[in-house]
Amino acid sequence: VLLIGPAGAGKTTVARLWAARRRVPTAHVSLDDVREWVCSGFADPQAGWNDHSEAQYRLARRTCGFAARNFLANGISCIL
Repeated sequence: VLLIGPAGAGKTTVARLWAARRRVPTAHVSLDDVREWVCSGFADPQAGWNDHSEAQYRLARRTCGFAARNFLANGISCIL
């Protein structure tokens, strides 16, 4: 399942609740969490969107896709 919507709409809250209440193993793959894996040199888009924040955002999206495919290949449903 892919949730989309504006910032602050409650996507993370809905995803966590939905994943936690499923009867089958389900992972919540959070783009925001993956983006924050960058500890030094994190390009915060709230400080201004630029080439660095765009590149880190693209990398995080790809990483979420890789994680979701890996979970699904191992029988775990996902919500992103």
